[in-house]
Amino acid sequence: MSTKIYNGYRLPAMNLQELNQFILNFKSVSEKLRKDLYERYIANLVVSDIDNLAILGKEKFIAQHLQDIRGMEGKGESIFEGLNPLRLSYQRIESRYQRMQETQQRDPAIDLDCELILLPAEEGIYVLLYAEHNEIRKLWEQTPGVSEYGYWNNVDRLEGLTENDWKEREQKWTDLGVMDNRPVDIGMSISVTRGVPSLFELKKQNILSQIRSFDERLQNRSESAAYDVRYKAIDEESSPSYRKHREINQWLTTEEGQKEINKHKGTLSSKLLKEITYETARSSYKELSEQLTVLSE
Repeated sequence: MSTKIYNGYRLPAMNLQELNQFILNFKSVSEKLRKDLYERYIANLVVSDIDNLAILGKEKFIAQHLQDIRGMEGKGESIFEGLNPLRLSYQRIESRYQRMQETQQRDPAIDLDCELILLPAEEGIYVLLYAEHNEIRKLWEQTPGVSEYGYWNNVDRLEGLTENDWKEREQKWTDLGVMDNRPVDIGMSISVTRGVPSLFELKKQNILSQIRSFDERLQNRSESAAYDVRYKAIDEESSPSYRKHREINQWLTTEEGQKEINKHKGTLSSKLLKEITYETARSSYKELSEQLTVLSE
């Protein structure tokens, strides 16, 4: 039978008071990271919406980005009139999280939930970590006292471990009951982080600090535009889709690619807002459209 315990770890032996403090400390830093990541994600969505509106104009922007909002399908005009990029970005994240919960499909980009299953033993505490996001897993693995203790038998053992070491791990997880039971039925479940924090819990200055500068946004958009031009120019038969991405990225570094990027910079520099402030993010799409119209005149 195939066994895959990729999420296994071990903590040193602790009494209940020490364990409680360890968990509280990890919860505290995890919660901070969770909010930081959501603030970063919201900032990226805000910038994307504002720049898309500037490039596409009202009608195309509504058609391409506002007509399929979950729960508000077909109400692009109403969203444009009444909502702002900050609020809608948050609602998009909430909606994706709710969909993930309903469908039970993975969505690592916005899934910042973290759960621990603790399985105490005489020599230490064995832990199963359930976290989809790489940053959450990295935080756990970098926490003092945490050591990797996974086991699997579907591929070669972890490099650096002897066969006896590997068999010892297999026996330990067997003794703990993990091989024959659902971990949640035999261990102590700790919910570390769960759900999307309210918009009021997120910090204005942190969202602002994640918004990219005009030069960064201009470079990113110009590269994307040049990428699209090259993508359409490559014959599908001579270069299958799976190879296009690598080829185009290489082309962007050539003299020809850089000329194409600079051409788009010249066009886009007059369209994009020079600065995106917190107040900009809280302006309705209609108000932003009016600002952008004045800017382009």
